[in-house]
Amino acid sequence: LMEEGAGCGEGGQGQEGAPLPLSEAEATLFALGIRADTGALSYPDTTARDGHALVWLMEAGASQHAIAEFGHARLSAAQRDVLSTALAQTERSVHEGLQVGRVLLDSGKEFMAGMAAVAEELLQLMGLDVVLLAATHENAKQQVYLSLIGRASARAKPVDLNALMRRWEGGGHRAAAAASTRLGATGDEARTEAEAVLLE
Repeated sequence: LMEEGAGCGEGGQGQEGAPLPLSEAEATLFALGIRADTGALSYPDTTARDGHALVWLMEAGASQHAIAEFGHARLSAAQRDVLSTALAQTERSVHEGLQVGRVLLDSGKEFMAGMAAVAEELLQLMGLDVVLLAATHENAKQQVYLSLIGRASARAKPVDLNALMRRWEGGGHRAAAAASTRLGATGDEARTEAEAVLLE
């Protein structure tokens, strides 16, 4: 139906070159697909073609209400619970004119899966330029680990999260990176150590 651009491009065309008509449901499904594949146009490999495709789909009748409602359904119930906690606990600060959010979560005995999606939603919902989400967890040997996830908006051009996460042997992209490091302490001391890492 469409070429390139996160699964669909800038406009389907029939054999004569005329745009193919889409139903509201079809346009909405394509728009939801682009939103999911590009992180709501926030992923580093997002192109202008993806944005043009979304505009074309909106003009074709995609439902904004459905996109707003189902666009967040990619979070599981557990992820939504974590997001709710993170929204309440995130500390805001301003660094070189950028809105930065930091939050430290404790997952207890288990590793929290899907924290990248939570960080992305946190960035958007709070209108932040940069978000640093950290979560502590213990393995079977009661060793405490700290997982760090960073996300940056298009406004935060000077920020290089890849370089930041290299401090803990992590990496990724300038606007999306992560790392994991083992902490030397346990209990309250581990949280204190984790907070120190988050504030570096």
